[in-house]
Amino acid sequence: MVGNYLSIFLAFFSIVATLVPFSRHGGWYVRGFDFPKPHVVVVCITAIVLWVGQQPAAGAIYWSVIAALVTATAYNIFLVIQFTSIWRKQVADATVTDSAHSIKLLMSNVQMENTDHASVEALIREEDADVVLLCETDAKWVEAMRGVSTLYPHVIEQPQENFYGMMFLTRLPVEDINVRFLIDAETPSIHAVLRTNGGRRFVFIGLHPAPPLPGRGSELRDAELMVVAKETKDMSDPVIVAGDLNDVAWSHTTRKFKRISRMLDPRVGRGYLASFHADYWFARWPLDHLFHSNDFELEHLSLRPSVGSDHFPVSSTLQLIHGETRNDPQDIEKPSDMPEADEAIRLGIAEARL
Repeated sequence: MVGNYLSIFLAFFSIVATLVPFSRHGGWYVRGFDFPKPHVVVVCITAIVLWVGQQPAAGAIYWSVIAALVTATAYNIFLVIQFTSIWRKQVADATVTDSAHSIKLLMSNVQMENTDHASVEALIREEDADVVLLCETDAKWVEAMRGVSTLYPHVIEQPQENFYGMMFLTRLPVEDINVRFLIDAETPSIHAVLRTNGGRRFVFIGLHPAPPLPGRGSELRDAELMVVAKETKDMSDPVIVAGDLNDVAWSHTTRKFKRISRMLDPRVGRGYLASFHADYWFARWPLDHLFHSNDFELEHLSLRPSVGSDHFPVSSTLQLIHGETRNDPQDIEKPSDMPEADEAIRLGIAEARL
């Protein structure tokens, strides 16, 4: 009897968890279903096994549920399998390493309440990256990083006590660096025009938009991502966008961001690098992202060990390529993308005014 009820519940949950994200509603109770796709795959498969084992194999309802569960399983697998080695790589492995145009990036959401400043400082020293982006830095974090920030000639500090502070450090030649508030006055972003050591110019954008939470939808996050997507769409310079986007790689919003901006995701064909939550192995999703234009190939991409935060740091090295890359962009902009982006920006601005 228990198995019978459980099979019904899991079948119902699997179908609902698959269908709800198709809604474009920004409520946290809707957008929350975007995140656990790998877990939904497991639930879907379990639901099929239980349904077959517990329900009589007869009637339209039985076969309709089987069809719905198989479809849901296939769809969710399609979304997440792209971030495994089974899928073809979107960004090619760099075959030639030219240190003059190699860019090493370290990004970490340090978690504002985290007091393990020493681990973050040690990681920055160990990685010795060309560009460092830290999220959730308040005044205490800025002060704690003084010892390591002095190693970098260009430092931008935007301490905030609302979990959206940022620090940006680079040793690369700088043409311009700005802190911008794209949608609301509480959420900064970093916009920099840099040059490789070999003199080639590129744009770096560091983001940490507000997540959907109880009492707040995804409107601010979605609007910020769409603003950046539209701004970077036709940039003539190579572009890197990185940070804690508070969204998963397979969500409708992030996939739309990629299509509009024409950005590539080096995790496709490699692994989705579940950077959050560092404390719970059974509930981890890729919230910390690295996207770039079709001007780079990948030398290295990995999660780094925990530094006491609820996010794992992400280390990467990109090679800025002369001429054609061997990348496979895969994503094509849809006719509905720009109207949806404009609507998302309108809703985000309206939400920021409340």
